[in-house]
Order: sequence, then C-alpha cells, then structure tokens
Amino acid sequence: MKQGGFLCLLLFATVSVYGQLTLSSIATEETSKKTKPRTRTESNTLTLPFWDDFSFTEGQVPLDSLWRNSQAVFIGNGIGEKPPSVGVATLDGVNAQGEGYSGNGSSSRTDSLTSCPIDLSTLSVSDDVYISFFYQFAGNGEQPDDVDSLWLEVLSVTPDTTEWIVIWPLGDQLDRSGDFTQTLVRLNDETFFHDAFQFRIQNFSRPRGFFDVWNIDYVYVNSNRSPTDDNYPDRTIGSTLSSIFDGLYAIPARHFRSNQTSIPKYEVVSLDNPGSANPYGNFLKVTFSSWLNGAETVVSFTETGNVETLFPPNRKQELQSNLFDNFQISEGQDSVFIDIKTFIDSNDLQLPPDGDYDPKFQPIDFRLNDTIQNSFVLKDYYAYDDGSAELAAGLNTSGSRIAIRYPFTPNVQDTLIAVDLYFPLSENEPAGRSVELTVWENGSVPGDVLLQEDIFLLRDSLPNKFIRYTLSTPLAVADTFFLGYSQNNEGRLGVGYDLSNDTNSEVFVNFTSVWQQNTSDEFRGSFMIRPVFGNPVPFDPINGVDEEMLEEVLVYPNPTTGVVKLKGDFETLSVYNLLGEKIMASTKIEDEQLVDLQDYPSGIYLIHISRGTAVKNFKIIKR
Repeated sequence: MKQGGFLCLLLFATVSVYGQLTLSSIATEETSKKTKPRTRTESNTLTLPFWDDFSFTEGQVPLDSLWRNSQAVFIGNGIGEKPPSVGVATLDGVNAQGEGYSGNGSSSRTDSLTSCPIDLSTLSVSDDVYISFFYQFAGNGEQPDDVDSLWLEVLSVTPDTTEWIVIWPLGDQLDRSGDFTQTLVRLNDETFFHDAFQFRIQNFSRPRGFFDVWNIDYVYVNSNRSPTDDNYPDRTIGSTLSSIFDGLYAIPARHFRSNQTSIPKYEVVSLDNPGSANPYGNFLKVTFSSWLNGAETVVSFTETGNVETLFPPNRKQELQSNLFDNFQISEGQDSVFIDIKTFIDSNDLQLPPDGDYDPKFQPIDFRLNDTIQNSFVLKDYYAYDDGSAELAAGLNTSGSRIAIRYPFTPNVQDTLIAVDLYFPLSENEPAGRSVELTVWENGSVPGDVLLQEDIFLLRDSLPNKFIRYTLSTPLAVADTFFLGYSQNNEGRLGVGYDLSNDTNSEVFVNFTSVWQQNTSDEFRGSFMIRPVFGNPVPFDPINGVDEEMLEEVLVYPNPTTGVVKLKGDFETLSVYNLLGEKIMASTKIEDEQLVDLQDYPSGIYLIHISRGTAVKNFKIIKR
C-alpha cells in the first residue's frame, strides 16, 4: 500500500458515508499478551540504554515493562510500509477499546507511546543523551491532515513543577513523504535529568476513529551520542514471509496439487553505515508434519542459503527458491502442517574484528529482529490470511454485501460444511449482531445465490480467534465460488483484515444492486473469512441428522426475566454476553436444561448449542 492514499478511493474508516467499505483499528486492551523484555530487568525504573523495535512484542500492544499507559497503540506488521524491522507501533484516533476518543471532529491528543520511568539522575546535559526513533506518515493507514501532528514530549522536574515539555518538532520538521524517517533529539535541559524521567510520542489526530496514522519504529535512547549517531550494528528482517501456496496460506488437503506451490520471499534491512558492505547469511528451519490414516510423519531440516551482502539502499528482497529442494508435498495426505522459521546470521553481537557490535549498546540484543515464523496448512479450509489481523474491515449499511472469490481446484468435488470467521472487537461490538452468510456461483462477478443462512456472531476475547459456523445445509461445490455475507443492520461491522497478503482482485462489493470488483491499488489485504470443507453428516433414518435435531430444540420463555428453559436433543451448551464473553457452559444435558440469568444484568445474550458437527444460536433478551 502506498503512502497515505489507502482510504482515498474505497475505504473510509469511521466516516459515516452511506454504502462504503470501512476500516478501523482493533481493540487491544483486553487482548494483548504482555511479556517481559529479554534485555531488561524487572525493575519499574529502567536505565540506559533504552531500545525497542517492536519485533519481540508478543501481542498487539507495547511491552508493559518498557511502556506505560500505551495500550491504545497497536503493534503489528502490516500498517507500516517498509519498516526498519518487523513490528511497528501505530498511533491513530482509536482508544484501547476500539472506539474513537470522542465525537469531536477537530484534531486533538489521541494515542501516545509513553516510556516507563528511566533513571537519568547520574547524568546531565553534557552526557549528550539523545532520543531517536523512526516515524512514518500514514504508511498503509489513513493520511494525517495538515493540522495533525506528532510530538515528542519529555517529563521535566523542578523543585516547584512537574510538567511535560515538547522538544520536537521545532518548526516544520515533520517528514510527510511517507517513508520511514529517523529523528534524533538531544536532551538539552537539566530539568530532564532526574530519577523518573519519561518520554512520550504523542499523536494529534481526529479523535473519532482510525484517522491520521503515524507509525513508529526502532526507538533508542542512550548517552554519549551525537547528531550523526544514526547508524546501528543491526541487520534485520523487514517483512514477513510471503505465501508458499500460490497466494493462499491454507488449502484443503484434498484440493492441493503440487503445481500450487510458489517461491516465498521476505526482506532484509541493514541499519548500519550505508557506505559499508553488510554481509549476512540466510537460513530456513522447516518442520514438515503430515498425517495419513491417523499416522504422523515429521521431517525437519535447516537449509543454509548463500552469504549475501547489503549495499545502499540497504534493503534487499530474498527469494527462498530452495525451499522445496528437501521435501515434496504429497497430494494424498489427510493434512499437512508446515512451520517455517526464517532467520539471518549477521554477527549482530560480535565485537570487532569479527563483527561491528559496540559495547555501548550492551545489553541490547540485536538478534531479536533476525527471525520470523510463518505457518502454512493443508487441512480442510481455504485461507488468504496468515491468521493475524492488523485491522478490521467490512460494511456499514444494512443490505450491503461483500464477496470473496475462492479459486476452487479443477476436477475436485467437495462439500462446504462450515465457515470460519474472525470478527474482532473494533469500533462496534460484533457479538450478538447477525449477518446473512451467502455463497454465490462463479462468474465474472458473483452469480446466482447457492446458499443463504442467517448467523448470529460470536467473539472470543483473545485476538485472532476464529469462530466456526456450521452450515445447516451443506453445499456441494465443484467450481470456483464466492463466499461472503450481507449485513443485516446499520452500523460499521468489521471482519479481521490481514495486510500481509494482497488479495485485492478477489474482493467484490455490492451496495445497491450492482457488483463491483475492487481494482484499486490503494486497498490491499485479506479478509479473514475461511470456507471449510468436509463430509456432510450422513442421514440417520432413526435419529435424523444433527441439524434436524437442533431445529427441534425449544428455547423459552424469550424475553425472560431470568430463567430460560431448553428442551430437546443437543450435546453442549454455552452462553455468551454481548462482549463475546462466555459466562456459562454445560456438557451434561438433562431432558429440560435450565439457563439461569437472574444474577446477570438486563440485555441480550446468545445461547450456543451443538450436536455433533451442527451448531445453532439463539438470541435471548433478558428484561
């Protein structure tokens, strides 16, 4: 995606425009897995050097051992364009709950990236302490307006006052080219040097949603620096690995053909002196696990590539053309799981003469950004996405439709039995809303409707967790098809959106009665919608099929003042609130099962029942 025009033509995230695709940030506060940095102590107050390039953040928010009160900042791989290393911090107008900060349309304080306290009490202005970081205007997000800005603020302490002081930019210093640009700012006031120093990178944007994006990467603070101290003895991986399955991350095993493989690629970046040669070795560690008739075969190997050298502009694309030299993927497997760890060896911790690491960086470990991991699957579903959403994208009006084309393997016949969907918490809560799941036949645009079913949406509290919706009527498929949904009510509703894989040409939208293919280069990513294939439940002449049994389940009274009764033949029961939280579950089913909501607040609840592979949802209103 290109420098801030991402939303100009088709996507308008948080603008109430009738009949548009919408884009929004994903709520992060409840979903992140906070981990301790591997280069820091557990003390609440840090010491120099301070470094974070967001490559070792396990979750979607900044590490709480380095950053404080920064849960609204999203950490991911897709919104930044050509970053210094994998993992970028994105600042916008969406808070940690996935909502705009306010309904005000004018630019104001929104996201901020705030450091934990750092002890600078033993230092002074003469120690030349600099804060440096890379920043990017928009990247693959919405372009900031002229009135929007990005500030670097530091905490100043005097005997009488404690206040945040803006130290950058001074005048019109912001680079709005769309490239990642590094800035170095000196701490030039003695009031900054105390035992609880903090700095923060503050966004000023429209506080109503996913607007006015700035991306931040490679934050470094240390003493004894200079205005030209902008190089680091660090070779990094700058992008994730592309697909090995001809644009897909998963294919049903029965559909896979050996000609569907493709050579993956990734990028290597050097942050060292641009005038020097920067050698590195590239490697692949592959674990290949295949299943056939209940028996597993595991093959692991490490493939050593050539020693490469980076020259200016210090960014190079690597093609893993030797990936399939050591193993072949058979077409007759029940399932295959391929985990690929891609890493480079560049002596990033070696002192001269073997390397260029400087002791002033200790204990920073520059090897942390030298590895990426990707998984590819042959099982029972198609997936364009890599399993991780950077944003949420979808529709905003009742009756509007979105369809994704899936390239069904020729000469294969199979049955569509379910759809996996990931609807994250974004600007609106998806749980409890309904969509009309639809399959259309193949054509230049979606053709005749082959299947339609209303489903109530559920949401897991953890990030990137798909919910499987089993079809009440399985559908035989033998050709390329379109899968998507029609929105049943007004308001923005976003499905998970993965920016790592461009499936632009496979997306079709319909806001009135005309289908339009998305042909804009400004809109590239993959909707996290996965068709699932398998054998339909055989008909049992005595007991019927699971779907028929669930259709006969009675749920009453509805609305209810507290106790709901379920009568019928089902196996499991779960109850969710509208936050997507599971509040109760049962596997022991009596003839008449009671669900007691008396201790829960009034509102809407979802009762989810299952029998075998069949599922059914009921929306319950508690008064």
